Amino acid sequence: MPSSTDFVERFVPRTFREFFPAAENLKGLTQAVHAGTINSRIVVSGPTGCGKTTLAMLIAAGINCREETRPCGVCDCCIEAWSPAAFDVHILDCVSQGVKGIRDLRDRLVQVTMRLRHRVVILDEAQRLTPDGQSQLLKVLDQASCYFILCTTDPNRMNRALLNRCTQLRVSPLSAPAAKKAARLILEKAEYKGDLDSAVLDIATRSLGTPRRILILAQDLCAGISTTVKSEDDATLKELLSAPSYQIAWNVLARIKGSPDDVRRRVLSYCLSYLRRNDDNKMGRVAEIFLSPLAVDAPGTDLMLRFYSISRQKR
Repeated sequence: MPSSTDFVERFVPRTFREFFPAAENLKGLTQAVHAGTINSRIVVSGPTGCGKTTLAMLIAAGINCREETRPCGVCDCCIEAWSPAAFDVHILDCVSQGVKGIRDLRDRLVQVTMRLRHRVVILDEAQRLTPDGQSQLLKVLDQASCYFILCTTDPNRMNRALLNRCTQLRVSPLSAPAAKKAARLILEKAEYKGDLDSAVLDIATRSLGTPRRILILAQDLCAGISTTVKSEDDATLKELLSAPSYQIAWNVLARIKGSPDDVRRRVLSYCLSYLRRNDDNKMGRVAEIFLSPLAVDAPGTDLMLRFYSISRQKR
C-alpha cells in the first residue's frame, strides 16, 4: 500500500479544472492567468484544509506555463513549479516568522531566476507573521518584482495595508454534492473494492466538505483503517455546543491538555471548524495557545462525525 503522502500526492490537482474547492472568482482567476493579467499580489483565505496552498501552487504553475491551457500540469514549466526543489517557487511557513525571516527571504529574491519566467513566493499561514514581520513584508512587496501569494485562515489578523495591495480570493468547504463527487472520483481512481456508495456517503459526511480530509479519509478507507466512534466522546462534544463558542472551547481545550495526542488533535480540529463559523479572531487566540505543537491535519476524524451528528440534533 502506498504511503499516505504518496496517496495524497496522486490526487493533488494540477489544473484549475481539477480544483474542487469552491473558490470565489475562480473563473476570473483562470482567465487572468491565461491572459497574463493576474495581479502579482494575491491573498487566498479560507478554512484549514480547503485548498489555499494548492490554489497558490496552481497560480504559480499557471503564470509560468507556456501552453494554451494554463496550467497544463504536464509541461516542463509546470513540473518545475511543482517540484519541491524548484528554485523559482519559494514556500515560506510564516508560523513564528518575524523580521529576520522576511529579510532572509528578501535576500534570496535578489538571485537571478534560472528556470522559470516568473519567480513566485507563497507565504503559508501569513496571519502568523509577527506585526514587525508583516511591516517588513510590506516593504518587500513594494520593492520586489516577483509574485507574492499570501495564504491565510484569518485575513482579519493581517496588516490592512498588505491586504489593500492584494487581489483577494477565498476558498470554502465543498457542498455536500461536490464532496460526494470528489470522494467518488478518488475512490474510483484508487480502485476501492468495498461498497462504493456507502463509502462515498461516509467520507462526505465525515469530511464536512474539507478536501484535505476527504483525501485522508479515502486513504484510511483504502488502507482498511477503522475509525470507530467512541461513545464517551459525546460529552466533550456536547460541551463544545452548549455554551458560547469561545469560552466553552477554551475550557474544553484546557481540560484535555493531559489527554492523548490523537484526542487533542481531533478536538482541536473541531474547535477550529466550529469557531471559524462564529468568531475568527477568538479562534485565532485559541489556536495560538493550544495549536502550535500539534498537527491539525491528523487523519483521525471519528470525533468529527460525532460532532456533526450532535450539532445537527441541536439545530
